[in-house]
Amino acid sequence: MALDLTETAWSDLPIARRVLDNGTVIVHQASPANPIVAIKVLTPVGSVQEPPELAGLANLSIRLLPTGTSRRTEHEISLALEANGAHFSAEGGKDAATVSLLSTQAGFAEDFEILLDLLRDPVFPDKALARDREVVRMMIREEDDSPFNFTYRLFREFLLGSHPYGWPSLGLEETVARVQRDDVVNFSLRQRRADHLVVVLVGGDERSGVVDSVAEQFLKLPLLCGEALPEPPAAPSEPANYGIHEEHREGEAEWIMSGTFAPDFNSEDFAPFRVLDSILAGSMDSRLFVELREKRGLVYQVGSQYTPHFHCGAYALYAVSTPENRPEILRLLENECERLKEEPVGDDELERSKRYLIGRQIMSLESNSGRASALGIYELSGQGAEQVSQYPQRIAQVTAPDIRRVAQRYFNRFVAAITTPRLPDVQS
Repeated sequence: MALDLTETAWSDLPIARRVLDNGTVIVHQASPANPIVAIKVLTPVGSVQEPPELAGLANLSIRLLPTGTSRRTEHEISLALEANGAHFSAEGGKDAATVSLLSTQAGFAEDFEILLDLLRDPVFPDKALARDREVVRMMIREEDDSPFNFTYRLFREFLLGSHPYGWPSLGLEETVARVQRDDVVNFSLRQRRADHLVVVLVGGDERSGVVDSVAEQFLKLPLLCGEALPEPPAAPSEPANYGIHEEHREGEAEWIMSGTFAPDFNSEDFAPFRVLDSILAGSMDSRLFVELREKRGLVYQVGSQYTPHFHCGAYALYAVSTPENRPEILRLLENECERLKEEPVGDDELERSKRYLIGRQIMSLESNSGRASALGIYELSGQGAEQVSQYPQRIAQVTAPDIRRVAQRYFNRFVAAITTPRLPDVQS
């Protein structure tokens, strides 16, 4: 059955790319029918570049940008953006940090000037650092209160060990507490080097002159004095720990996460693995959902988490049940993975999974902000922003032999993290 690649209003809009003399890359896609202008500034300096003893530094450095410049206080920045209905955010991830601005075409020039001021001259007040350290500490605790997040963090630690991909982008409570202002200033200089930056602009008309104005201003951005960072440590090729690792916590249900390495974002196996994930656990008609929940009633929840970084990927299957069901659940997880290695996927199942993935991408790119994020990640990864529009074709071209090949390649070295209800006190 042929796959219907749905055309969208933005799919034929050209993507313009230029490299400035200072090394900054500008990517633009017009969106004349949408009054919102989205601009994202990405730098390939994320938590993969930070030292272990200061885990969380990359995130702190980028989220402290809007806390003031030598010309504007944090309060003045907030008031000015709010007056135009603009939205500003900054966050750090594993492979990148991103500064985002959503504005209107009418207010863009004024809002863009604030963004430039933040990139050129942040002051990182000590009070703001102390406040945000506490905010991040509370965010870390909130994440650990989630059984899913806590179990997934354990799984990544067991799989990836001491590699930066193995710890949360937020960092750990003890490492975030060590971060001082000098650490933030020096790391931020590296994040804001002009020759590191990818600037993505989605919105406006091709003839509006907005792109020329953005390029002119970023060309004036100083190289700063931040040293270029060395390459991140090599991603591990073997799990840091094998077997099953159990943690007792308060609660009623048991959380199981079993998984292994997976294709990185740039791998030729990325698209086939996306389809494999959809077939195995990525949707409500996936094999694991049907087998473990609908047919056998063994689990409250079942699903997967595929995280393709730039230098490696991690893949976890998860199930929520009771300790009594654990042996059967682990057996069925293994059986379904082995089936993909041994048996070809049927045509209907394959096409259904591909349609699902293409539909999800179409939905994610309907907003200017969503398109700017996707264009930026593809450009920063080295594939090029234009590859965003090639994703549906890559998914459509996946075959049953491709699924079997990637299953055989990656489904060999599993580790499992399990959080299970705390054992009852003997005296009680």
